[in-house]
Amino acid sequence: MQLAKLKHILFILTAFFLVYFSLTFPFDYLNLFDSETVLTSSEFKQLLNKENIFNNDLVVSVASPENDEKMKEYIIKYKLFNLVNVKTLKVKVADDENIYAGGDALGFSLKSKGAIIVGGNYILTKTGKQNPFKESGLQIGDIIIKLNDYEINSTADISIFLEDYYKENDEIKVTIMRNNEIKDVSITPALDIQSNSYKLGIWIKDTTLGVGTLTFINDETCRFGALGHAVSVGDNNRGYEVENGEIYDCRIIGVKEGQNGKAGQLMGTFSPAQETHGSIDKNCEYGVFGTLNENSLIDYIEDKYPIEVGGRATVKPGKAQILSCIDGKNIKTYDIEIIKTNFQKSSNEKSMVIRVIDKELLSKTGGIVQGMSGSPIIQNGKLVGAVTHVFLNDASKGFGIYIDWMIDE
Repeated sequence: MQLAKLKHILFILTAFFLVYFSLTFPFDYLNLFDSETVLTSSEFKQLLNKENIFNNDLVVSVASPENDEKMKEYIIKYKLFNLVNVKTLKVKVADDENIYAGGDALGFSLKSKGAIIVGGNYILTKTGKQNPFKESGLQIGDIIIKLNDYEINSTADISIFLEDYYKENDEIKVTIMRNNEIKDVSITPALDIQSNSYKLGIWIKDTTLGVGTLTFINDETCRFGALGHAVSVGDNNRGYEVENGEIYDCRIIGVKEGQNGKAGQLMGTFSPAQETHGSIDKNCEYGVFGTLNENSLIDYIEDKYPIEVGGRATVKPGKAQILSCIDGKNIKTYDIEIIKTNFQKSSNEKSMVIRVIDKELLSKTGGIVQGMSGSPIIQNGKLVGAVTHVFLNDASKGFGIYIDWMIDE
């Protein structure tokens, strides 16, 4: 009988503790953070200010780093009644830097490492039509790195290999990059009777031209980030590795409206023959990144002001703004709403759902169009993200990426 009473008391105490603990400890808030989280100094102070987040029963202790690097790692422990460890966080804290929000329209060119497959065709031979591409293991979006042991750095290298090194009827080992993985496939060229030369039956390119929007500039390092998503071909949404690239001034001359599930587009003009304003060295799932020329840095930030960065813990559903250029070279502020924020511990360019509510922007573009990718998202005076995609069934809505994923590139 006494044992039954003891079990009953223990059950009540356990239930009480669990309820109290669940009310005391803000799981949802702290689950935003992991070892990959990058916080600004102000966000770090907020995280340590338990009076704003917790009640007084939680004790916060911090293990400070001993290094002097810009990106410092801290270990934060939360203890209930200073006895029970209920949560341990490891976060990175970036030093305050002079970050400027962009909004400028950019022209860019990207030179890939290797040759990118963008399509295929049949070859007319003396025995009829042949399609080496279709019969091989190659796919659109693959980047050809080698043919046998011959390195491919441009589209011209493929022609040189077939003319100078290929032996009749041999099968070629093709080394490719696919979704950031190296693979080997095979293909047998066909002899084109019109040119009397061997061909692979593939359409390839090694340079991409496009228009996008500048997201931010760091005036201490001259680094910039743009687009908010990768420049990609085929199904490789993570983008391809670039050998080099350049950015240019771009003038927006018009807007092409979206139709029947197809996104609209900003029509921009620039020429790779004009003066370059910076170099691109990285193309990844977070966007394109590089370094501005010193003179161009001054030009780009002369009318801008430093802005505080706000990470994923800062972003909340509610009113916000984007900076974008939809006419000439004029950057304007447009009103939007952040209608949903997604919990993310790993990078994703669909971090938040946004909706354009600005009447001027809706009347001129219908909402979000291609070319606006990279437009900075500002909330409560902080740079919190960038526009990445548009909803094809509703151009007033789209996705944005948290600035966390971009700012450290």
